[in-house]
Amino acid sequence: SANFVDDDTAAFRRDRHGTAVAGAIAAAAGNGQGIVGVAPGVQLMVLKACWEEGPGRPASCNSLTLAEALSHAIERGAQVINLSLTGPSDPLLERLVQRAIRDGIVVVAADVPAGTRGATPFPLQVRDVLAIADADERPGSAAARGAPLATPGREVLTTVPGGGYDYVSGTSMSVALASGVVAMLLELRPGLHAAELRRLLASTASLVLPLADPPRAPATLDAEGAVRALATELRNTRVAAGTLRCGSADRSAGCR
Repeated sequence: SANFVDDDTAAFRRDRHGTAVAGAIAAAAGNGQGIVGVAPGVQLMVLKACWEEGPGRPASCNSLTLAEALSHAIERGAQVINLSLTGPSDPLLERLVQRAIRDGIVVVAADVPAGTRGATPFPLQVRDVLAIADADERPGSAAARGAPLATPGREVLTTVPGGGYDYVSGTSMSVALASGVVAMLLELRPGLHAAELRRLLASTASLVLPLADPPRAPATLDAEGAVRALATELRNTRVAAGTLRCGSADRSAGCR
């Protein structure tokens, strides 16, 4: 973990937003306590780049702290970057996200609420960022570039500071759940590009019926469906490769 905001370790441990996001992604399984995250075996790199302004108020970030956190994640080989946030366009941060995607990192980010005006916010304007909406709300700017994917974002039971559990709502939780699904898929097939992941997730997702207004309505991720589809794809690829080897004149690979 790393704190790019200050040296206040106690405040770091009291961060409700980060603790809730981390729990939804990776809360441990098999310990007889609380909840299980979507991807309990994943290794988290916890990077604090934002700070809470007060109870019930949204957290704040700035370009410097976010840039330091993104650089840290990229340089240390993160496979997925969870950005449960949006903000104004920022050339430096956009370049860092572009670099992350070029390096094969999947960037999962929050869609903005419906009715948001102005330019598409950071990081949604960066190509191949995986935009995630709250399945219980109408999507915002990401819908203009095609229907976003969605996961539940209302009353998600997750971890909170002090070793407790609570229900937390918001798109941040939707992004965390999606990041966990992405982590599971990357375990099956490391190196999947963001565009391939989006194709896989979209092809197995289902339309959010209360908001059905294709092509703008979000589609809810089906984690089990995506894992099954990828496993089938990998199995078929191995079978095809084996068939090709066995059908060749060269029997040096041991094919009978």
